[in-house]
Amino acid sequence: MAEGAVVKVLLQTVTKLALEEAKFLREVKGKIDRLQTELEWMHLSIIEADEALVSDEKLKLWVKQARGIIFDTEDVIDEFILEIAHPKRFHKDPTGIKGSIRAVTQLPSMHEYGNRVKEINTRVIDLKANKEKYWFESAKTAGGGAESSYQLPSLQQKIKEKRAAIAAEEIGDGIHIHEDSVRQLESLLKGDEGSDDKGLRVISILGMGGVGKTTLSKNIYNLMRNFGCRMFVYISKSFRMQEPLNIIKCFPSISRRGELSNEKLHAHLRGKKYMIVLDDVWDKEAWEALKSSFPDEQTGSRVLLTTRHEDVAFYASSSNSNIHKLSVINEEESWRFFLKKLFPSKDISTSEQILQSEKVEVFGKKMVGKCHGLPLAIVVLVGLLLTRERTVIWWRGVNKRASWHLSQGDPDHSFKFSGILALSYDYLPYYLKPCFLYMSLSPEDTEIRGTKLFQYWIAEGLVQKQGEATLEDIAEKYLEELIRRSLIMVGKLRCDGRVKTCRIHSLLRNISIAESEGGQFSRIYGSIDEFYREQDSSRRAAIYCEKDESNKKQLIAFSYKKVRSLICQRAGFIEGTYLGSLFGGFKSLRVLEIYKCTRCCVSLPKEVGELIHLRYLSFEKTKLKQIDTSFLSKLVNLQTLNLKECNSELKLDDQIWSLRQLRNLYLDILKPRANRSILRWTATADKLDIGNLTNLRLLVIQAGDWINSGALKRLSSLRKLRIEECLSSHSVDISNAVISLTELQSLALIYKTSSTPLPNEGEPLTPIQFSSLTFLKSLHYKGEIHRWTTSHISFPPDLCKLKLESLRIKEDPMQILEMLPCLTSLHLGSDSFDGVEMVCSKGGFVSLETLEIFSLKNLAAWIIEEGALTSLGNLEICKCIKFERIPDGFQYLKDLQLKVVNMPLLFQNRLNAGDGEDWDKIKHLPPVDIQGWSD
Repeated sequence: MAEGAVVKVLLQTVTKLALEEAKFLREVKGKIDRLQTELEWMHLSIIEADEALVSDEKLKLWVKQARGIIFDTEDVIDEFILEIAHPKRFHKDPTGIKGSIRAVTQLPSMHEYGNRVKEINTRVIDLKANKEKYWFESAKTAGGGAESSYQLPSLQQKIKEKRAAIAAEEIGDGIHIHEDSVRQLESLLKGDEGSDDKGLRVISILGMGGVGKTTLSKNIYNLMRNFGCRMFVYISKSFRMQEPLNIIKCFPSISRRGELSNEKLHAHLRGKKYMIVLDDVWDKEAWEALKSSFPDEQTGSRVLLTTRHEDVAFYASSSNSNIHKLSVINEEESWRFFLKKLFPSKDISTSEQILQSEKVEVFGKKMVGKCHGLPLAIVVLVGLLLTRERTVIWWRGVNKRASWHLSQGDPDHSFKFSGILALSYDYLPYYLKPCFLYMSLSPEDTEIRGTKLFQYWIAEGLVQKQGEATLEDIAEKYLEELIRRSLIMVGKLRCDGRVKTCRIHSLLRNISIAESEGGQFSRIYGSIDEFYREQDSSRRAAIYCEKDESNKKQLIAFSYKKVRSLICQRAGFIEGTYLGSLFGGFKSLRVLEIYKCTRCCVSLPKEVGELIHLRYLSFEKTKLKQIDTSFLSKLVNLQTLNLKECNSELKLDDQIWSLRQLRNLYLDILKPRANRSILRWTATADKLDIGNLTNLRLLVIQAGDWINSGALKRLSSLRKLRIEECLSSHSVDISNAVISLTELQSLALIYKTSSTPLPNEGEPLTPIQFSSLTFLKSLHYKGEIHRWTTSHISFPPDLCKLKLESLRIKEDPMQILEMLPCLTSLHLGSDSFDGVEMVCSKGGFVSLETLEIFSLKNLAAWIIEEGALTSLGNLEICKCIKFERIPDGFQYLKDLQLKVVNMPLLFQNRLNAGDGEDWDKIKHLPPVDIQGWSD
């Protein structure tokens, strides 16, 4: 049950806080010791309640009372730290006269806190007395409840196996269960052979949530390679009418060029045969806002949209024949799909024999029947069953529990499926439940970065330390376990197979929201006014403003001490003097994120320093006039500070280097002013420098004098490092430091380049032997390399993503790069190669899937030998002005998607179908995506 999970997590937080601040509790020590004893009892009782999975109303009441006690205890501890313990810690002379006077003045407060703790202890005693009334041992479900322990080694092996299959998993699902639909949609998209009907066709997939519309549309998207321009776009339920062209952001080549507009997307698609998938369109207004962006120039283009609403499908599609209705699957198809998910590598007959021999087939069929033909429910059910060994007791218990859930549901058919989905949540281990509930705070139909999710979880204390593993590693295992259980879906993968972004299905998100609101875990608001009217006792709040707010004072009118996390997007209230008042009203915050509030016109106020409980602070893409980091010096618990793209003037104070708990630091707003070639700062005290931040795992920063201090090499725990605006005078220290950072997984070194070298900046860069960084998976290097030989440059064998710019090397880079066995993505950027010819040898680039060649101004010839680039699926060639023809080896490349951007007219003409001189080399490939060219 959600209440038990939330109480357990909050209980851990309270216990930890009480232990850490014990030295400040002398005046109330006896009461606190008693509270610790009672909390330990509650700890065990709450775990027992969470594992019982009992539907008894008396137990629910007991858990609700326990939750109230835990919340009140957390409030008392937080207020005590804020008003008494924290001031003592920062008082310069706590034992002197001033300190003694302060202690005397605090006596009434200490007495008040003692009484509040005493009252809590009394409530816990009453709760213990009531346990026997509410508790029923016989209520424990046969087959056990939720898992209560986390075995990292075994899970690591499971996750390793999961990563290998994760990319292909969804592709198989849609084909296995919707074979007829795939064929019908392919026919609609291709059109009639020999027909003159080349007009734009809008095709709708209509069906209820969870029936498989997204999976089917993704499979169709992957199969239809005969379109020169393709894009898959998620459309949110809360589609912002004032931003109808978020779709254009999916086209990087045009989204980088100035302001977005209908006309820009329309112009980009003109003359192309394109296919755009719009997933989950909720209303006619969303389609109305988008449709003018899609030109109809008789090129055979298609728009495929998915929707749950019949009126949207009929409104968007040009005829009823272009609407494909997707229904739930029948009993036989459901059983076959269940077996395919349960035993991916076995045939149906063998799978049935296994279940029959284990005497669980009868329970399996009953559970599948309760999924009512909904593929999502079947996938989630299998994810649950796979968490344990197949036994009669386990399967019988899950089947019995599913029956209870369904009896509690809405009798309307469309709500029958929530039971089996909620059941999978109930069986989660207690430590995974709040992590799943955190997904309710993200906007619908959006992807969230895995690293951000981990930072939230760690800031909230939701990630439990396990042996020598880092908190980030454990958080990643939590996420991958939720994915393995099919409660969270993968958005994008990193080059090494790890999860980069994730999302949650809307039906599962509804369950997350219901559980969150019921247990006062969190709540979402659509405006500041709504927050003001409806704010309750929820510990976390997310405010997603759909338009500018005029009622700025409302959010700051009261104290919101109960709120532990506040996430605001596009809120217009952060103006004038209100920002300081905002911080004054939320003094118990652990997480504060203000994202994309571009109307701010003030500096970061000093009141931010009063939020002493903060672990996570982000102003990403929020426009602030000035940020003075000295205001942050009291935030001793801060783990993440994100000042990305703030477009602010930064007043960097030495005291920021005293925040020793920092794990993630984003300072990429450090841009040089117009009258300065580079921003510099110098520490006023040697002990206060970046080298003190030894807990850092992630650092994004601009180069400065600090590099020459040798502090960088002391950051031995770094996993990700990005340094911008580097100078050649930094290169020796950067080189010496980087090779010692052996934990690095991602590295970006961006040297300042200019046609006119800065004074004393003409020296060659010190070469770096990257091969010593054995864990490095992603590398971005921008800067001159004077000699391209293995004695001057080397790369680790497991490197899978490489971006090179401004190297200005004369030697062919391919001779070294093609030997990297794991390289899947390569970007050769502007001026990375000044030579004339490149050669890809037979057997080279065995794993390369994506290759981008940008602005190689002298490149005239490229030879591809047979047997090279055997895995290449995407190739983009851009602004190579002397490159006039397709390489002869193109005929050896199979299933390659070629994109040509801003290439010479001569090059483009050679690609013309039929009469182009290079047509024979590419005619076996999908249509080329051509995005403009120059003379």
